[in-house]
Amino acid sequence: MSPLEPKGIRRPPVILVADDDLVMRTTMSGVLRASGYSVIEAVDGKQALDIARAQRPDVILLDLVMPKLDGFAVCEQLRADPATAETPVLVLTGREDNEAIQRAFEIGATDFATKLLSPTLLVHRVRFMLRAVDVMSDLRESESRLANAQRLARLGNWEWDVSTGLVVGSPVAFALMGVEYDPAGRHMNELKQNVAPADLDRVKEVVASAFRGSTTLDFALRLAIPGQRERHVHMLGQAVEHQAGEGTGIRIAGTIQDITERTRAEDRIKSLAYYDALTGLPNRLLLTDQVRVAMAMARRENRKLALLLVDLDNFKSINDTLGHSAGDQVLRAVGARLRDVVRDYDSVARGLVPGEVCPVGRLGGDEFLIAVGDLASGEHASTVAARLLESLREPLVVDSNELFVAASIGISVYPDDGSDFEEIFKNADVALYHAKDNGRNTSEFFSASLNEAAVHRLLIETSLRRSLERNEMTVHYQPQFDVVSGRLLGAEALLRWTHPDVGAVGPSQFIPLAERIGMIGPLTEFVLTRACQQARAWHDQGAVDFRIAVNLSAQLFRQPELQRLSEIPAACGVGAEFVELEITETALLNNPDDAERMLTMLRQRGFRIALDDFGVGYSSLSHLRRFALDSLKIDRSFIRDIVTGARERAIVGALIDLARRLGIEPIAEGIEEIEQRDALIAKGCRVMQGYLIGRPMPADQLTKLIEASRVVPVIAA
Repeated sequence: MSPLEPKGIRRPPVILVADDDLVMRTTMSGVLRASGYSVIEAVDGKQALDIARAQRPDVILLDLVMPKLDGFAVCEQLRADPATAETPVLVLTGREDNEAIQRAFEIGATDFATKLLSPTLLVHRVRFMLRAVDVMSDLRESESRLANAQRLARLGNWEWDVSTGLVVGSPVAFALMGVEYDPAGRHMNELKQNVAPADLDRVKEVVASAFRGSTTLDFALRLAIPGQRERHVHMLGQAVEHQAGEGTGIRIAGTIQDITERTRAEDRIKSLAYYDALTGLPNRLLLTDQVRVAMAMARRENRKLALLLVDLDNFKSINDTLGHSAGDQVLRAVGARLRDVVRDYDSVARGLVPGEVCPVGRLGGDEFLIAVGDLASGEHASTVAARLLESLREPLVVDSNELFVAASIGISVYPDDGSDFEEIFKNADVALYHAKDNGRNTSEFFSASLNEAAVHRLLIETSLRRSLERNEMTVHYQPQFDVVSGRLLGAEALLRWTHPDVGAVGPSQFIPLAERIGMIGPLTEFVLTRACQQARAWHDQGAVDFRIAVNLSAQLFRQPELQRLSEIPAACGVGAEFVELEITETALLNNPDDAERMLTMLRQRGFRIALDDFGVGYSSLSHLRRFALDSLKIDRSFIRDIVTGARERAIVGALIDLARRLGIEPIAEGIEEIEQRDALIAKGCRVMQGYLIGRPMPADQLTKLIEASRVVPVIAA
């Protein structure tokens, strides 16, 4: 930066020289340019005014006597314009005309000089004017910062003369104390009237201690100002001795600052840390602390305490159907009902922490935890559980929709079911799992047998995650026959798990678990790979049309998973037309449009598609019309009573006829009796599988069956 530049300018200062005298104008401009300034010239007052407004020079040298507009008019208009009101103006006169100079200062000139001023002095005069600009800018900036700081900090100062009781201070200090400002001061009794009653004794004690030791005052208090919200202020001061008349008095000087927002922010942080933002109930952290205190009380008084772990049944369907906003409303309403039930029971809230404590907390999601204390017997908790379930039987109204919500409750009792919170909570979770297994909308107490079952579930879950790498999984095959011709068409690939310690684990046990823990993808990939490899081997042995069927979970009915699975047959050397993927209607319900696209993609790649377990749960005939299917598997629940049940025969006959009319091959599952087989043949169904036809078997046994078949077999994919 040039030494001629003012501090805030990062370019050569711009000087406007306005003078109708060519010689004088040229001379001044040359001197200024030689000193490093950028110069603009104006030949009359109007041009000077236009240039000043357009280019905003740093300093203006202005001749008072010019055509069109004289210097007085130019200066007056410059000062009237906010854009140029602060621009330094050095007026130039041909002689020292005191009257003209006085008039120029009155209309806003910064300084004056005669045209006879030497070039050196002219340069210095301009330089000092630029420095003055910097000084004024710094001063305005400093004043602005100070005013801003005081406004933002809401800080005032005060002094209290104890001998007279008079308090003097700044306007901000009196405003914060809630009294009208008086420069002469106010008596302390007027100020104390606005101190919250609960804080008055503390104020007196703090002040008294300061008197005794002349120490620093540093405390917060609340002000209850009429017509205003409660205000929190921080007082900081020093008690000092001073001479008061003939004796020695005490004066306290200090500051007062409004900390209301800070206090509220701290309270908000505490609320976020210890309370659930959605329901306002204690969260896991706070409720855990409360329960531990209650457990200590129960131990001292030889009483019992029960934990009730509440989980809403099928809450996910509310979120999926009505949206998360509706789900949030349901959670708030349920939390309020649970709290009201427990409050009516008049339970554990007594004595947990100072003040009223709600013994109902939200753990997250749709789980709530309730502590019921001061119990003579743990069985008394069942009364609370029954009331909780009863309270949820009344419908909730959410966005004009009437909703019915149910819950399952797991109960564990201290000290019967554990010696600390972690153990009691774990056992309540075990009991909750059992309540879910027993049909939901019920409550269950923890027991040792439940714990054994929970340990078994944990063992199964842990082992399932490593079952593939430990080679514990195998694939068995259940044959599918055309029972009229006796032709072996194919087989359904079924996963089997042999645990090294537990033994055989049924698919009904581990398949739902695999879906829950995210293992269904790797397991399906394993089954499909093994089945395709085996199909390739059977093809090489002459069973060139043999098909293989593999179940496809609804969880895998998404683009990335299907893309990966659809590449497996080709990698094994098997055409996709020999693989039939069995899907349930669940895969079609969640998003029919996406399902249709996925099925179309699979069909384009050559896969056969079968609709499994048709007739169970939600079944829609529109699915048979909308989706491109190759096979329809009639569920065993219809087959079981087809011989004795007229309704079942009618339903099965209608399904077989409908499938054939739509060009879909009907396949009957679960054939265990000859009479069932014959009844199905009479209805026009030829393809069957079941224990009567053939049990699931290892690949080597099915190989022998294929070799013994008189007709070249075909695989059902």
